[in-house]
Amino acid sequence: MRLYNAEEDKTFTEGAIYLTTSELAQLYGLLGSMLQDLRVKEVSVADDSFRHTLKVMRYSKVESVGFDRRQKLIVEQDC
Repeated sequence: MRLYNAEEDKTFTEGAIYLTTSELAQLYGLLGSMLQDLRVKEVSVADDSFRHTLKVMRYSKVESVGFDRRQKLIVEQDC
């Protein structure tokens, strides 16, 4: 698991996510689609105002196709 703050371009080790029931239901459905269809590698959920977005990306150490250089470094080097 990697937690990343894009605004500060750094990873962090702990966080909290607060979701409404509808946001949670949407995320649940999207995560299910990631498990059922291996072509789906990224999903995101936004609040009604689109001010807050949660992105979830599937990765493995051997597959990071589609990631940019910074994303690959985060996956490879963050511990």
